[in-house]
Amino acid sequence: MSIVSPAHAEEALVHLTQQFAQWRQSRTTPRGRIPRPLWAQAVNLSQVLPCARVAKQLGLTPQALKRRRDATGRALVPPPPYSPPFVEMPALPWPSL
Repeated sequence: MSIVSPAHAEEALVHLTQQFAQWRQSRTTPRGRIPRPLWAQAVNLSQVLPCARVAKQLGLTPQALKRRRDATGRALVPPPPYSPPFVEMPALPWPSL
């Protein structure tokens, strides 16, 4: 899930809230583990929207979401491409014929 704008993130958060509610209703134990795909979507949203807002909307603790985001964020964000420093080269005179 790659989110480009906060508007898309808001829509995705509403959809994810519904998915969390459906999962909570269908789980077999009252304290079942949240499935990885739901965690992944929550982490992705927390990179665009405030983490506390996403956690509150989804019924998660902000600390747990931050921990997951920090643990997986390093793997999700590629390192910046290497660009060598700018070096100005003096122009060479044209050879005369």
